[in-house]
Amino acid sequence: MIPAVPSLGPYVLFVENLFSTAGLKMSTLIGPDSVPITVTDAGCIIFEFDKSPTYAGGQISEVFKGTGEVSELEVQQREGRRNISYLRFRYMNSAMLVLLSEAAIESNKSFTVPRPCAPDNYASGIVINGKMCIHRVQGSLPISESPVHALHADVVKNFMETFNSIAEEFGGSCMDICSLIYASSYNYSNHDFSSSLLIGWAAAEKIITELHLKRVGPSSRWRMDKNIKGLVDANILTGHLLSQVEDAKQARNDFAHNLQSSSSGTAVTAIFSAARLIGESIGRELRPLLQTTYHI
Repeated sequence: MIPAVPSLGPYVLFVENLFSTAGLKMSTLIGPDSVPITVTDAGCIIFEFDKSPTYAGGQISEVFKGTGEVSELEVQQREGRRNISYLRFRYMNSAMLVLLSEAAIESNKSFTVPRPCAPDNYASGIVINGKMCIHRVQGSLPISESPVHALHADVVKNFMETFNSIAEEFGGSCMDICSLIYASSYNYSNHDFSSSLLIGWAAAEKIITELHLKRVGPSSRWRMDKNIKGLVDANILTGHLLSQVEDAKQARNDFAHNLQSSSSGTAVTAIFSAARLIGESIGRELRPLLQTTYHI
């Protein structure tokens, strides 16, 4: 039986405003959760989610027509399709965090953080007669700008190695953590420092909990101080990074409990705490981009 709505196909992320990929030889590498990822010479990244057991699916058996109530099966299938799509957005935002980091490390430049993927900001792909046709949703059209950096094969290779390293270290929490750091960086770029602080610290808390569970033992769900002390006692969290984590935690508590205003500095501390915790755990630098949209 042919489904009324087919399974979700590949999703596409455009990087043409940030990177020139014209000189890049197109190749497909395997990312976390066995997702084939291709950075093309046309300025886009194709995620073949349909080939990954974790992200494939989304078909709807039959679409209701006529009057009356929509069947329970269709309601469930539409909800499932929507959930898969959100998981894909989270994955692509995580990938963008790592790709921008590797490009920044290679070029020693900073880049404007693109708006995160969302239902009104993404593109999907469908193969017709052997050719990939890309459909952008309304609102996701690129801004006409000249790319500021040539994306080289080594950067793409490092991007995939780092992305897979984070996934190996943090397992099922990888995409939650990375997408939170990306969202925090994006909010920072738009001068929303309070949201940036809260989201950045949420990522740092999750990383601390996961590291404690993996390297020390069962972590405390409610007592972050206990988890931090456990990492300190195990000589995992020390020096400047420990100071940053403590500062970020205090800034988050000051805002959450007393509505004490946050600043660009406190947001930076939270984001860098999360990124450097990841970097220390995988032995590779993760460099979040903290460029604001304009300067005062």
